[in-house]
Amino acid sequence: MIRVVLPAHLRNLARSGGEVELAVADPVTQRTVLDALEAAYPTLQGTVRDHVTQQRRPFVRFFACGEDLSHDSPDTPLPPAIVSGQEPFLIVGAIAGGSDKPKASRKSILTGRILSGLVIVFLLWDAGMKAMRAQVAVEGTIQLGFPAGTVAGIGLALLFCTILYAIPRTSVLGAILLTGYMGGAVAVQVRVGNPWLGFTLFPVYFAVLLWGALYLRNEKLRELIPFGR
Repeated sequence: MIRVVLPAHLRNLARSGGEVELAVADPVTQRTVLDALEAAYPTLQGTVRDHVTQQRRPFVRFFACGEDLSHDSPDTPLPPAIVSGQEPFLIVGAIAGGSDKPKASRKSILTGRILSGLVIVFLLWDAGMKAMRAQVAVEGTIQLGFPAGTVAGIGLALLFCTILYAIPRTSVLGAILLTGYMGGAVAVQVRVGNPWLGFTLFPVYFAVLLWGALYLRNEKLRELIPFGR
């Protein structure tokens, strides 16, 4: 059975409790859940979605497992926790005048998390090599004009910034600090006269990657920098 939680005004129309249980045949999607809801409670027809277009009403939102699914395709399968009845499918009445702008798709968020993971793995490896004073890291530091004794401190600083980037609540701060670190790396490459495309601009490419990954997975950053709106 699929559990559906209704907002107060729909409970009154349906004369039901806050949560109803529905038998929904596979595949379990927004469309099939709403079909079952309207069949069980005819008074709700036209309140959640338009009679003709079947589009979601402007001030109604759908949530499942902590994610806003309002802008997903109505035929996208719902999460397994919803199908099993472990978690409820939430129909929420949005506040009038509130934002109804599209959220990033789950595919975009997943892409951001994967890219962030790759960035974090690379930075942890680089920081670890420096912090443990691996020979290749020491030699590279000396070639860039730094004393061998500084390599461990550089590694620890990079490790600290990377950890901040990896933690969701501090990820933006971590990205800012890592951008400063990458800027220093560019300055060093310019000072020693390394080629631009292969060496000097590499930290810039990497900074673009880490910010792009964070943009895809961080809703607040997308609101701050609203590309494409």
